[in-house]
Amino acid sequence: MVADLSTNPVRWEESRGVVTLVLDDPTQRVNTLNTALVEALAEAIDRLGREQDRIDGVILRSAKRSFLAGGDLNRLLAVQPADIHEFTADLDLRKALYRRLELYPKPVVALIDGPALGGGLELALCCHHRIGVDNGRTVVGLPEIGLGLFPGAGGTVRTVRRLGLTRALKELLLSGRQLNLTEAMAAGLIDEPAVSLGRGEQLAREWIASKPTPLPRTPDVAPAELASSAVAVSTGANRAAELLIEVAVESVKLKFDDAMRLESAVFGELVVDPATKNCIRTHFFDTGALRRRVTALGSSDVVRPVVTPLSPAVNDMLRKPSWAAVIDVAGLESGGGHGLDADARMSWDGCTAPTQVWFYPDAVGDGQRVIECGRTGEEDPLLVALAKSGVLTIPLTPGAGPYGRRVQEAIASVYRRHLDISGSPEHVRQTACWAGLTSEARTSITGPPVDFDLVCSLLNEVAERAVAAGAALDDAADLDVASVRSGGFPGWTGGVRRWLDEGTKTLTEMIELRERKAR
Repeated sequence: MVADLSTNPVRWEESRGVVTLVLDDPTQRVNTLNTALVEALAEAIDRLGREQDRIDGVILRSAKRSFLAGGDLNRLLAVQPADIHEFTADLDLRKALYRRLELYPKPVVALIDGPALGGGLELALCCHHRIGVDNGRTVVGLPEIGLGLFPGAGGTVRTVRRLGLTRALKELLLSGRQLNLTEAMAAGLIDEPAVSLGRGEQLAREWIASKPTPLPRTPDVAPAELASSAVAVSTGANRAAELLIEVAVESVKLKFDDAMRLESAVFGELVVDPATKNCIRTHFFDTGALRRRVTALGSSDVVRPVVTPLSPAVNDMLRKPSWAAVIDVAGLESGGGHGLDADARMSWDGCTAPTQVWFYPDAVGDGQRVIECGRTGEEDPLLVALAKSGVLTIPLTPGAGPYGRRVQEAIASVYRRHLDISGSPEHVRQTACWAGLTSEARTSITGPPVDFDLVCSLLNEVAERAVAAGAALDDAADLDVASVRSGGFPGWTGGVRRWLDEGTKTLTEMIELRERKAR
C-alpha cells in the first residue's frame, strides 16, 4: 500500500462532488503500469467504493504529456516458464481491478491529453466516457503486436466486443496502428474532442452531471451476430498474431470473465516464449537506444526524406565510428563547418538552404550513415544541390534502404539455393516458413516435423551475409535493429548478431515450449 501522499503516483483531487484521479508517477518521465502505480490505483478504487454514496463521478487524467505509456516491459522480460502461473494470476487481479472501475455505479470519464497506447488505452476503455484533447499529440492504439505481444490486460476482449472481430483485428490489433483524434472518434474509441485540457475537464463534468443511464460497459455476453461472424486475416509467420486471432475468435464465444481468463492464459504463454523476449529487446530497448542517440544530435522534429551518398569516399567518411563533422562533401560546404550544428547551412554553387543537416544511422535501422534534412519537397534547394553533387535522394522506409535490400537479397538467395539442392522443395519451403523467412502463416504448415538443422542452416547463412554487409555499424545492437527493422530478418530471432550468438538455444527452447503445450 502506498502511504506517502507526496510520492503517490495516483493523486486524489476532489471538487464539487467529482473526484479526479491524477496519474503522476514522480519516479518516471512517463506513467507506466508498474507495481507502484497499480497499487496506488487499487487503493484509489477501494476508496471510491467506500465513498461512492457521496461521489457524483470520477475523472481519470494524467499530469504528464502522455496519458499512460503501458506495461513494464522489464517485468515481462523477467518472467520465466516457472513463473507463468504467478504471472497470469497477478494479471487476472489487475484486470479484476479494471473491471471494478468499469462496473462503478457512478460515471467515470477518461480525459486523454497525449498518447494513450497499449495499457493506457486498455485502462481508458474501462471508463464509461473518453474525451480526447485536440492538441496534435493525442493518439490511441494497441501497438503490442510490434513487440511480439498482443493486448493482455483486457484490450483484446474489449476491442473485439466493441468493434467486431474483423474490424478490431484488421484496423487496430494486428496493425498496431496509432489513431489520431479524428480516427479514434470514427472508430468509437474516443467519444468527444476538447480544444484544451481545461475544456476537457468542463466537458467531463457536464457529462457526469447529465447522469447518463445506463452507463456504457462491455457486455458480459457478446452479441449473437458477433459470436457467429467469420474472420479472415493474414498473419504471416508471426506467433503473436496467430495467438491474438485465437484469443479474439474464442473470446466472443465466452462470458466476459471467462474471456478475460483466456486472454491472460494465452498472454502468459506468449510472454515466456524466448522469441517474444527477443522481439521486445530488439524492437523496444535496442531501437529506443538508437533513437535516443539520434535525438541527442539535434532537433527531434526532423522529417524525411533521407539522402544516401553514392561516392565511396563520402560513404567512408560517413562510416567513421564517431558522429563525424563533415566540412566538405563532394563540393558541398557546411556554413558552420560542422555537420551536427542545429542551424547548419549547406551551400552549392551559391545556393544556400536554411535546412538542418547532420549525419547519423537511420532511426529505423537502415545500417549506414545518412544525411537527413529538416524539410521535404522536390524543389528543396539543398536536395537539388545534393543530387547535382553525386548524391542520390531516396525516401527511405523500413525495408527499402540499401542495407535492408542486401539482407532481403541474402534471404532470397539462400532460400533459392536450399530449394535447388534439397530433395524435398516442399520441406524446405515449410521450414523457411516456420523460421519466418516467408510471409506465410505457420498455422498453414502441414507435413513432417520442423527440420531443426535446416532452420539453423537457413538462418545462419543469411545472418552471416547480413553481418558482413553491416560491418560499418557501431555495435551488435545496431546490427540487430537494422537487420530486423530494415532488413526483414525474422523478428523472433532478435536480429542477426543475437541469432549467431544464441539462436540455437532460442530455437530449442521454442520447440520445447510448443511440444509441452501439444502434450
